[in-house]
Amino acid sequence: MLEFKDFYMIAEYANDHWNCKSTPMEIAQGAYDWFTEYKMSVMAKEPTWNIKALLNQLKDDAENGSESAKEFATKIENSIVTAARANTL
Repeated sequence: MLEFKDFYMIAEYANDHWNCKSTPMEIAQGAYDWFTEYKMSVMAKEPTWNIKALLNQLKDDAENGSESAKEFATKIENSIVTAARANTL
């Protein structure tokens, strides 16, 4: 399962690559919001709308050559799938 720090890194990535110009407090809030959505996704065994939107943005960046975005998206997807499988056993 991913941790808050993972989503903080994603929020920093988003700030740097998506022209967000966020303050450190806004980056932390964004990370917290995504982490909360991620935990809801794990419980629901599928991504929430907000996590799907995040994944779409990361995948767009990955298609344009961002290895970081590709790694983030893969970690999120694999973690949700793994958690869903574990919850069904």
